[in-house]
Amino acid sequence: LLAEGKILLLACGTGNPFFSTDTAVALRALELNCDMILMAKNVDGVYTADPNTHPEAELIRDITYDECARRDLKALDADAFILLRENCCPLVRLFAMHAEENIIKVLGGDPMGTVLHQKKKKKGIDSSLTQADRQRGGKRSARRRDFPPVFLACASIPTYG
Repeated sequence: LLAEGKILLLACGTGNPFFSTDTAVALRALELNCDMILMAKNVDGVYTADPNTHPEAELIRDITYDECARRDLKALDADAFILLRENCCPLVRLFAMHAEENIIKVLGGDPMGTVLHQKKKKKGIDSSLTQADRQRGGKRSARRRDFPPVFLACASIPTYG
């Protein structure tokens, strides 16, 4: 369906115990070689601390996986975060799901929430290659498309990110 230019929306978990909806999103997005994940969450992005218990917490608009890990911020559950970071998912936008119109706003280009991403590309290095792609000598898998697939997910887990 994606190759035909159709939009594909997936709503499900993995069906396995111990795997959150965040992990299911990460797994499916990586399997589909998505270039971006739009993830509606129970808070409106990644904060410097839990905004529910720390009113002084500040929203972080843009952060790399490495910086997020270094600061021990709770952007996603740990399994999902590691899957996305280690497989070089280029971009995850985390935003609030409590207002239905937020999904439409984000699809329309609204910069709300937090963008979580790889480090900026170094000259000659494509940071969006997956681990499997790097093992093939830096070539993208045959499943790669000429258009950027986006994975839209709604997930609510008890973290502040």
